[in-house]
Parts: sequence; structure tokens; C-alpha cells
Amino acid sequence: MISFTMKEGDRKKNGPAVKQLLDTLTFYTPMQKVNVKGTPYTYDIPASMKVDYDPPVAPDHVLVAGNRLLMTGVAALPIAENREFSFLPASLSHLSEGDKENVMSHFKSKLAGESTGRYVKNVKFLFGSFHGRDGLRLDFDDQGDHNTSYIFIKDGKYISFDYIYNLKEKDYAERVIERSLESISL
Repeated sequence: MISFTMKEGDRKKNGPAVKQLLDTLTFYTPMQKVNVKGTPYTYDIPASMKVDYDPPVAPDHVLVAGNRLLMTGVAALPIAENREFSFLPASLSHLSEGDKENVMSHFKSKLAGESTGRYVKNVKFLFGSFHGRDGLRLDFDDQGDHNTSYIFIKDGKYISFDYIYNLKEKDYAERVIERSLESISL
């Protein structure tokens, strides 16, 4: 609650100043830094999220957390020990168009082969630098939910910071994801 106290006769004169002050007001989501179990990696997620290191949802994730608006998880898997990621190059930096096509093709096949693959729509890939780290952003919709993954390769590991939210929560989720992405420490 924000309140202003002034003499009744001053309300009209002070109205523009009050409006100007209120226009500067912003709200933010308090964040917490979490350690990704078994790795030196950290990232920030909303403080309201309960972190679960024994994920019941995705067994390949070493961390799963969520609140009623957003779910996040991190997969950190050695590529050599996980054949499903053997198509990945040693780095996501300076890939040729052919290399990018190969990576995208494998991810599309992986998505299509999963139990909900027939519901996956609007698959998009973006190779680039994400806050100074070369990687891949993978987006898709799945039965009313949106999935965004930021995928990196480091020291022979496939590292994916995943975010899932209902499309109705897009504004909240995108703001939080941007802040979370900025905080990733690999």
C-alpha cells in the first residue's frame, strides 16, 4: 500500500506530482540463487519456487522447481554417456548452416518421439549468444503450455535450462526467464 498525506486543499495542486511518483513504481519478482546439484552451475529462480532435487517429473533433470505460474529444471548430462545426445557437436559456437540443420533435425525427431510428441507445435530454434554464452534456444508449445530451453555444451556436457509455463502466464514467465537467464553461471 502506498499512501500520500496532504492538506485537502493541496490535493489538486499535488495531483501531477503524485501521478509522476506512481508512474515510477515497478514491481519485481524476488529471486533466489540455486545450486544445480552435482555441478558448479547456479542460476536464479523466483523465491516462491520450491526446489526439488529428486525430480518426480523428469528423471533426466538434476533440479526441478516450480510455483503455480512457472516450472523450471536443469539437465546436465555427459554427452558420451547419453547416446540420445551423441549428435551434438563439441561446441555450439561457429556452427555451419549444415551443422545447425543437423542439430535441429535431431531435436525435432527427439520431440516427435516423446509420448506427447504429437501435440508439440510451433517448434522454433535460435542459435546465438545468450548473455555471453553460445548456445541454442529451443521453443515449442505443448497442449496449452510453452516450453523454452536454453541449451549449452561445456566440458562434454549437454546443459539445458528449461522453463515451462501455461500460455496464459506468458508476460510473467518471460520477465522471470530473462532475469534467470542473465544469472546463469556455468
